[in-house]
Amino acid sequence: MRRKIITFLIWLFFAAVVILIGWLQYRAYHRDFSTVTPHEHDYTLSMPDRAVIYDLNEISLSELAAIPGVSKSHAAAILAKRDALGRFSDVAELDTIDVLPPSLLETLHSFLYVLTPETTAATPETVTFPLNLNEADASALCQIPGIGEKTAAAILALRERYGCFTSRSQLLEVSGIGEHTLAEIMNYVYIPNETEPTEPPAEAPTTPASPQSVPPVETLPPEIPIMDLNTVTLETLMLLPGCTESIARQILELRDNIHYYSNPLEINYIEDITPSMYGTWEPYLFACPPTTETTPASE
Repeated sequence: MRRKIITFLIWLFFAAVVILIGWLQYRAYHRDFSTVTPHEHDYTLSMPDRAVIYDLNEISLSELAAIPGVSKSHAAAILAKRDALGRFSDVAELDTIDVLPPSLLETLHSFLYVLTPETTAATPETVTFPLNLNEADASALCQIPGIGEKTAAAILALRERYGCFTSRSQLLEVSGIGEHTLAEIMNYVYIPNETEPTEPPAEAPTTPASPQSVPPVETLPPEIPIMDLNTVTLETLMLLPGCTESIARQILELRDNIHYYSNPLEINYIEDITPSMYGTWEPYLFACPPTTETTPASE
């Protein structure tokens, strides 16, 4: 009987020790947990931010392609439509683009807006056409159909380079203005005492002259236009001295990778472009990065 009592007391002692240890562990855990500061997680980084919408007249190709459901071909079609119009007056104009399906148009309407000018506060300057191409400022040039802010800036840069225009055909040196665009804007601009380039007269059959009497004919290099690195084409880049097709393609590939150039110096990241080569190109290059305004969702 005595042995059973001793055994019971031993088990009771061990049980009391286990209970005491458990109680101490509970107190320590409760005390430590009460001092923990909750970690704040930014869950908005993993969710699409529907509060960010873009101005349709300022959005870039990369920003368009980031909208759900928009492919690069869709984005390119939208920017081509914007270039053709000069600027969108309403998001509903996207409905006229055939390659955009109806379901995608609904998505675009929720991500895009068009900033309408405040006609009540400030009325745009009235421009009388045709404009004097040697006196018009950027705001006046932008009112010509098909001329946007970047093209107007390039026209003014070319005019500053020449001092003044002598012929409207010199606008062909501006990146983004081709024969078709020039024909459309011809009636909107003029140059006083304009001198159009004359074609050389047809050669009349003459007797061969002696080698000493024929002056050497100089082959002039083609005119190098002022070019915006964010809109320039492959063919225009190859007009730069020493610029091969391979180097021109590398410049365009770098532009696609970084979305746009913010400074012409960035092309020096290309190994094939030497400092002396860039020094020759620098007077003809500029970079006009796109501007994007972000508006709150409540607006």
